[in-house]
Amino acid sequence: MDMKRIQFRLKCPNPLFEQWLGELYRAAVAANNSSQPTYKKALQSLKKYPLVLRSGSECAILRGFGKKLCTILDRKLAKYRKNVSIVSTPKVRCKRYSISLQNNKTLPVEYTPEERSESYAILVTLLTMEKEKDCKTTASINELERNIQQHCNGQCLNEKLHLNSKVWSSVNDLIQKELIVWKMDSNDFSLTLKGKCLAKKLLDSIVSKVIEVPILTKNIASATSTNKINTDDKLSPDGLSCSSNTDLNMNSNNAISDDDNTDVIFLPNSFDVLLLVDKQETSGTTKKSDPTVCELNKFGMIEYELRHLKVGDFTWVARHYQTREELVLPYIVERKRIDDLGSSIKDGRFHEQKFRLKQCGIPNVIYMIENYGENQRTGLPMSTLMQATTNTRIQDEFLTHFTSSLAGSIKFLAMMTKNLQNRYKEKTLKKCNKEKTRERGDTIFLMSFSDFNKSSSKSKTLSVSDMFIKQLLQLKGITIEKALSVVSLYKTPSNLMKAFENEEKPDSILSMIKNSNTKSNIGPVVGKLIYKYFTSEELF
Repeated sequence: MDMKRIQFRLKCPNPLFEQWLGELYRAAVAANNSSQPTYKKALQSLKKYPLVLRSGSECAILRGFGKKLCTILDRKLAKYRKNVSIVSTPKVRCKRYSISLQNNKTLPVEYTPEERSESYAILVTLLTMEKEKDCKTTASINELERNIQQHCNGQCLNEKLHLNSKVWSSVNDLIQKELIVWKMDSNDFSLTLKGKCLAKKLLDSIVSKVIEVPILTKNIASATSTNKINTDDKLSPDGLSCSSNTDLNMNSNNAISDDDNTDVIFLPNSFDVLLLVDKQETSGTTKKSDPTVCELNKFGMIEYELRHLKVGDFTWVARHYQTREELVLPYIVERKRIDDLGSSIKDGRFHEQKFRLKQCGIPNVIYMIENYGENQRTGLPMSTLMQATTNTRIQDEFLTHFTSSLAGSIKFLAMMTKNLQNRYKEKTLKKCNKEKTRERGDTIFLMSFSDFNKSSSKSKTLSVSDMFIKQLLQLKGITIEKALSVVSLYKTPSNLMKAFENEEKPDSILSMIKNSNTKSNIGPVVGKLIYKYFTSEELF
């Protein structure tokens, strides 16, 4: 009887040593030090060895392992064994093999990285790059370095524009969680199936969080009573109220403005939601080859129109089926290609545009920043651009969103359009002026598109206070909030000059003004800058 020898070979006989060597190698790559070849050779040798090694000292029989490296592994092993005695159910994992050190079973806790953290940025970057490459599912280190910063609030690159140690630490963590795989030989990253599902969840949450932001309003009392439409009102078949007595019944402690008496009401499911695209974002309405139009046409289910918008690049309107009346939904998008962002900061358009967006009457402003090429010709360092973006998010309270290309920007707008359709189709929409935009239960108060464009026009007559604010914004270090705080106390430059004349230390009167957003003082530097600007005989 012929006997066949059966060979049994573990796929990953030394998962701990393999994991630790991988971490050491990736740290060496991040630091760009001379130990990279040593760790790489040792890791390759370890992966080929078929038997279990019980200590770092035993690794000395393998190629690439010197006394120092063996000692490092022994220290890590001792530390690991110490932790095992404390933790009840430790597990060790590698991408090819999984072992449980105890029989006790616990349900896995779903991992979700903090929004815009290093781990979050790695997952989202890999997924967006995979979608852009179609069939190719891997990304090189260079590609990751070019794209990761846009998805992270922290600094991801060192002075030499390579991934820093904090990012590599996150890489190690994601590998241990079996969310990504790093191919050492080709220096390529890829998502596992588990990692791809998590990354998709993170991307989907970007749009849903934008939609969930409550409508902000400065001119509404904190009313909590339920609003009811008067049942005596007569409604026309098209869904618009045709009674001049239409009103909302409210408790006596809630005041109703004159805008609540409007006769323009959209009942639920009586209107369409469509995306408006500023004509300046395209090459014209008749050029079918325009990149923006081509990308929009790929989403056939999304209705859009090209318009001349006085402020912003994209917004949404609800259009009534029969009357064709249009009300502007409370979201507006300013699109900035990364090179244009740098130019706008240098020439002063950056602050002026943000000021106009804040004054347009639409409470939710989305600042969408789009990559261009390899982001090498930005006009300013990437660190400066990222800081400006962070200030826009925190100080100006804008929603910020990064995209890796024009296609990514249009896809985001398409998802926004679909979500806005789902959110507002069951709502009752009512016309108001721009100062009264708000939400009360299932009733949304919105301004008309014609009022929106008229009030946002650059050529409209500005008040002295508006001109004063725009003047202050031209000074370095003056944000929108700081300018508004100054003008709230001194309506005109004349008022400010009089205040300077009546003080013994005029250059200090502005330093104690509270910033309306952060509640902190404007500070002496800004105060002296404004004083010098309005009192110096020389222009600077």
